[in-house]
Amino acid sequence: MGKKYPLLREERVFGATDGLKLYLQQSSDYVIQNVFYNSWKHDHYVTNIFLFTPDGMIRAMVINMPGAMHDSTAAEYGFIYEKLA
Repeated sequence: MGKKYPLLREERVFGATDGLKLYLQQSSDYVIQNVFYNSWKHDHYVTNIFLFTPDGMIRAMVINMPGAMHDSTAAEYGFIYEKLA
């Protein structure tokens, strides 16, 4: 990655993560609705986290986590940080 992006100058950088929130239809069940409601975005979502490498491959992912969950918490639950070590 350092060869492709010389400003990074860090040989240990090998990819990038990105969070994606996908819109979800509101549930009629209050408990389910509450889990997927994101108060920051003021709507209902599922949270997805992807780890991309410079060649465009997805090396790790966490999908369909509750929308109320922060990206870093979703990555923790999906063991993304352990996969990076």
